[in-house]
Amino acid sequence: MQGFNKYYPPDYDWREGKGLNKLHGTHALGNRARKLDRGILIVRFELPYSIWCGTCNNHIGQGVRFNAEKKRVGNYYSTPIWSFRMKCHLCSGVFEIQTDPKNMEYVVISGAKQKNENWDPTDAGLVVSKDDVDEDYKDDPFYKIEKSVTDMNKAKESIPLLSQLYKLNEKQWADPYSVSSRLRKIFREEKKMLKKEKESDEEIRNRNSLGIKLVKKDPKDHLQAKLVDFQPQIDDLIEITKKEIYSSPLFIQKASPVSIHHNSDKGNIIRQLKLNTRMKNDHFITQHSIFTQHPPLKFNTSKQKHIINDDSQASQGQNNIKPESKRLLFL
Repeated sequence: MQGFNKYYPPDYDWREGKGLNKLHGTHALGNRARKLDRGILIVRFELPYSIWCGTCNNHIGQGVRFNAEKKRVGNYYSTPIWSFRMKCHLCSGVFEIQTDPKNMEYVVISGAKQKNENWDPTDAGLVVSKDDVDEDYKDDPFYKIEKSVTDMNKAKESIPLLSQLYKLNEKQWADPYSVSSRLRKIFREEKKMLKKEKESDEEIRNRNSLGIKLVKKDPKDHLQAKLVDFQPQIDDLIEITKKEIYSSPLFIQKASPVSIHHNSDKGNIIRQLKLNTRMKNDHFITQHSIFTQHPPLKFNTSKQKHIINDDSQASQGQNNIKPESKRLLFL
């Protein structure tokens, strides 16, 4: 079948077994294969570690990519050794890196220097456990057998734990629908809560014209904010005192006697009503015994003053009581 977007000229003969690339004198890899006759293929190479350029002495970090010339330069047993030759992007210097199958790493051959980033864990304060016995008896065949037996025993001991984990997993996912529905319910509730918090934060930001992202509420911050009490400074207290002095009148007006004795007169009237009621009902009470127990009372009104000293004045006070109050005397 004829390929799409490919032009076959009229003189093309498929029986010759030539493809379009061979017919046009091109390669499937395009310009990357321009040096393929010398065994060189252009590839995209990424630095496995940081290096220092030998020409410009600039630092080139790990992971920087270059268009490198890939070439096979040898073998390590049956594993090929590849060479990657590339040009520095900061200068015109060329450096070469080769694979090292024996040590399973990359080696800088020329044009650059590898940055030494190997470090000892003890320098960083880490505790490294090292088995000195393994180092001493690593070539002893009897020790290897004992070590293998120990590893087998440890594996057998870990089998029950693995079985428990497997059974627990099977139990939790025995009903996938219920587990999935429960998870979806939790997700929906969290989504609503997050949406509500987002709307609240957006309202606070708009109200206070804030362009920052608000953090989550912390109960400790809420408690600490309650303990903070902002009191006015000394200068503020002075200003408040000045305003009170300037706004107060120059001469202080005395309150009228009526307003002062209003509450006391009400209590005296109630007391006098109780006393008159007792005298009306109990004929054996003398006037002297009453006034020795209860001293005379004074009533202050806005129109006149009444002082109860004798029976005539008491009767006069009873005549001046309103009809509603008189009914209370004879209950």
